[in-house]
Amino acid sequence: MASFLKTGKPKGFNFAPRYYDERKENLEQRVERIKAEMGMGTAPAGASIRGAFQNARHAKPKNIFTTTGAMGKMIRLVSVLLIAAMLYFVFQAVGAITMFSKQQKAAAPTESIE
Repeated sequence: MASFLKTGKPKGFNFAPRYYDERKENLEQRVERIKAEMGMGTAPAGASIRGAFQNARHAKPKNIFTTTGAMGKMIRLVSVLLIAAMLYFVFQAVGAITMFSKQQKAAAPTESIE
């Protein structure tokens, strides 16, 4: 029986397992770095980048909530000023309300019993 649709053959799968030896990699990086420092050879192009990524992986993460320096001082100053302005407007509004209620009481006619 002839087929109208062609069915393809399954694709082959080639998997070559790789072994990663971290100790060997670190040793090679150290040897290359020492050779570069002594002037015995040139450092490979990606050596410093590779080491930087590995060191950053184990580094302590930065806390984004502790800002230091001039930017931190500026943020604190603006925060204090905003809180002070909000408190000023709240107390001013409360004072206006109490003043308005006192005026209403004073303007209200009092009935006197004679």
